[in-house]
Amino acid sequence: MGLEKLAFYQRNVAFYRDYVKLDRLLPDDAVLLVAGFRLDAVYAPRPVYFDAADLPPNRPAALFASAAPAVESSINRYKLGDVLYENDQAVLVTYRTPGRPPRIGALRVITLIKTD
Repeated sequence: MGLEKLAFYQRNVAFYRDYVKLDRLLPDDAVLLVAGFRLDAVYAPRPVYFDAADLPPNRPAALFASAAPAVESSINRYKLGDVLYENDQAVLVTYRTPGRPPRIGALRVITLIKTD
């Protein structure tokens, strides 16, 4: 059943609810740059890159990052644009241990503007 599958994903896949919302917000050809942590990119709504040097130059990009203030104002050939999406209660990490609650924290998705 579809509802059981959705409930399973929401409970057990980190960022799943955020992915659903981002799928509606991001352009179809956009890519995501993940900074400051690793994640399982299988369920991500767009291709995921972990290094700015790997970003395709001809596609829109967005930074998928912790909302921590340590985020720089630019990354390689890109400067930070507008905040596209924020969630202070994002599911950052889920665990297989029964009864162990997920780790919750802040997520910010920011558009990247090519500077070259």
